[in-house]
Amino acid sequence: MQAFGLMWLSAVSWAVLAPPCDAGQPDGYQWFGIWLHPAQAYRSQASAADGAVPSGQVDVDGAEAAVWPEWTTEFVSLLPDGAARAAVEGADGGYQAGFVIVAVNEAYPALWQGSAESVVDMTPEGPYIGSSLYGRRGVQTVGYAYHRTDGSHAAVWLNNDPDQFVDLHHASADWSSAHATDGQWQGGEAAFLGFGLRAALWKGTPQSFLVMGPADYRDGLIRGMAPGTQVGTYTDLTTRAVLWHDTPESWVRMTPSWSYSARLYATTGDMHVGWSDRTGVYSAHAGVWFGDDPDSFFDLHPFVPPEYADAGSTAYDIDTKDGNIYIAGSVNSGGQGHAFLWVGVPLDTGDGGGGPKSPGGLTKVRKP
Repeated sequence: MQAFGLMWLSAVSWAVLAPPCDAGQPDGYQWFGIWLHPAQAYRSQASAADGAVPSGQVDVDGAEAAVWPEWTTEFVSLLPDGAARAAVEGADGGYQAGFVIVAVNEAYPALWQGSAESVVDMTPEGPYIGSSLYGRRGVQTVGYAYHRTDGSHAAVWLNNDPDQFVDLHHASADWSSAHATDGQWQGGEAAFLGFGLRAALWKGTPQSFLVMGPADYRDGLIRGMAPGTQVGTYTDLTTRAVLWHDTPESWVRMTPSWSYSARLYATTGDMHVGWSDRTGVYSAHAGVWFGDDPDSFFDLHPFVPPEYADAGSTAYDIDTKDGNIYIAGSVNSGGQGHAFLWVGVPLDTGDGGGGPKSPGGLTKVRKP
C-alpha cells in the first residue's frame, strides 16, 4: 500500500478557490483528495459514487470490477470466478452495475451487491447477447442489450430483475444505448446514418424516444441524469459540455468561456461533474459546475498528489450523503488512470472550531 493510501492533500475553503459566479455555489466546504490506486495496479478508475462508497475498475493482471469501501488502496474485487474481465460503470442503493467478460464473444450485463459472489447475470430473454449496464438510480438500471440481428439497443431493467426488461430502441435509429437514469427517465445516445450520434431521452418506452438539441451538432450523448436535469456532451469543432432540462430546446452549453473543450459525466441536479481544459493547456482538470452557469467551474485538480500536479484528471460521478459531497474519478498520467476520490466536507461550526466533519462516518480524515 502506498504511504498515502488515505491522504489529506489540502483543505481550502470553497470560496477561496472558486471563480466568481452567481450560481448559488455553497460556502463553508473544505476539500480532500483520497488516493485509491493500488500500487500493484497498471491502471484504475473510480467510475461511480454510491454515497461515500466509490467503485469502478482496477487492472492488475486483468481488469477487475472494484469497490473501495474503506477509502484505501486495498479494494474489494467483484470479478466472478472464471471470468476474464469486469468493470463497474454505475452504482446506487448498494448495487453496482456493469459488465463481465467471460471469454471472447462471451459477456453479460452484471449487477453486484458489494462482492464477487453476489453477481447476477442480467441478460434478458430473447435475441440478446453481449449486453452491458451503465447507470443506475432507484429501481432502474440502464445500458444496452445487443440484439443478435439488429445491433445495440438501449434498454432499462427494473427491480434488479433480468426478466423485468424493456427494450427502448426506436426503429428510426440504427442503434442506441442508455447511459443514465434518474429513476424514471432514461438518457443516452442514438445513431443515425449520415447524422452521427444524437443525445436521446426516453420515458420508459420506445415510443417516448426524444432526440435532444441542439439541432446542428454531431456526436451527442447524455451521460448523467437527475430529476429535471440531464448532462453530457456534443461535438462541433471540439467536445462541448452540455446540460438540458427535459426538452431539446432547453440545452445550455456548459463549456467555460475560458476553455477549449469540456465534458460532463454526472449530476445531482444542481451540481455537475466532468472535466475542462484551458485553451492552450493540454491536461484537462476534473471539476464541478453549479446550476446552469458554464463559468461556475470549480477546479478539483489542486487536491491531487503534488507529483501529479502537471497531469490531468477526470470526475466521473457525484453523490451526496450526510451533507458531504463525494466525487469519483481518476488522476491521469502517462496515458493511464489512477482511481481517486474527492470529498467536499462542510465546515463544522457547531463546536466553535470551524474544522471539517468526519466524512460519511467511514473514517477520520487525517494527514499522512
